[in-house]
Amino acid sequence: MEFISPMSEYTIPNLKNACRILQLIADSSQPLTMSHIADTLTLPRSTVFRILSTLCEEGWLFREDKSYRMGGALIGLGRKAINSSTINQLARPILKEVTKLTGETSQLAILSGPQVLIVEVEDSPHPLAAHSRPGTGADIHCSASGKVLLAFGSESERTRIVQEIKYTSHTPNTIKNREELEKELVSIQKLGYAIDEQEYHEGIRCIAVPVFDSSNMASYSIGITASTHRFTRRKIKEISQILKNAADQLKESTS
Repeated sequence: MEFISPMSEYTIPNLKNACRILQLIADSSQPLTMSHIADTLTLPRSTVFRILSTLCEEGWLFREDKSYRMGGALIGLGRKAINSSTINQLARPILKEVTKLTGETSQLAILSGPQVLIVEVEDSPHPLAAHSRPGTGADIHCSASGKVLLAFGSESERTRIVQEIKYTSHTPNTIKNREELEKELVSIQKLGYAIDEQEYHEGIRCIAVPVFDSSNMASYSIGITASTHRFTRRKIKEISQILKNAADQLKESTS
């Protein structure tokens, strides 16, 4: 009988460390210093320095002052991965229909570390519409997609995230603390949708609904982004139903 060595024998320690560093930086809402990275991952600073220098040289990371953040090459790779995924292919015609029915930019999003990440977009035909690109991230506590994914995700993840959020203020309407967010999440669970009431950008209103997986957890969200001039509060009920129908359709497509 042929003996097959454990996969761990074929791994490269410093490549594994580079992957751990990339994941740590990607999960952070702000640039990280070399000392923070070394302490968090319990790695020698000399090792971390060499890895960071290589990643910066190759464009995977960008150094600003004494901190590091994701570089253009890493972001570009992420966008390519997003564009090639099966869920995107299934979501595209559904988002096209949402935009056709609402006249507004629609998007599919997922949770990614401390942010919500847009993975597919169908832009509005309006010349002054809100536009975004796949791969764009937003703070969870002030985005409709982020809040709805928190509300209908796992309880353990929700507890962890609401504790870790920085609660950065973007407008006077931005949720300011954990207590406010937890109160709103209860309301979202009752309504079945979440609203961003000019919390990220003034003059912009968003709405999102959950897309449930086979375990009845929200794995994605479908939402629209529009100016408050066109997307008035009177339209919330109508648009929420359009989005719920779209979410049901996407769930059926992935079952």
